[in-house]
Amino acid sequence: MIVTTNKSVKLSEMAREETMKEYDDKQDKERCLIFERLDDTRMRRIDPTLTAFQIMEKLDQEHATTSAIGIMVKRDRYYQFKYRPGGDFEKFIELHEARAKEFMEAGGVISEMESPTTSPSNSSRLR
Repeated sequence: MIVTTNKSVKLSEMAREETMKEYDDKQDKERCLIFERLDDTRMRRIDPTLTAFQIMEKLDQEHATTSAIGIMVKRDRYYQFKYRPGGDFEKFIELHEARAKEFMEAGGVISEMESPTTSPSNSSRLR
């Protein structure tokens, strides 16, 4: 929309300022609702300058990595990952180690017997 008069320019600027004020007010209310429900340790890890949406994304990501369901998903991803004959074995090892790291960072435990990268007998079984 092209504005040609000074009066309408001022009105559109006022409308934009009002919209921004409404947005800021809503963000403040949403952030307050989120922070009211957080415990102290989680609250300290959240940057208060983030938008409510960014805060929720961060909390969702944290929950996915530390919850029991998140750990189970990572465990399943780790144990279901298989080498396909004829595939790039180095790439398999790289991806396998990344999934193992992801699983262990979430609190999972992998014994030496379960890891195909720890002993020659296990890696020869995969070939």
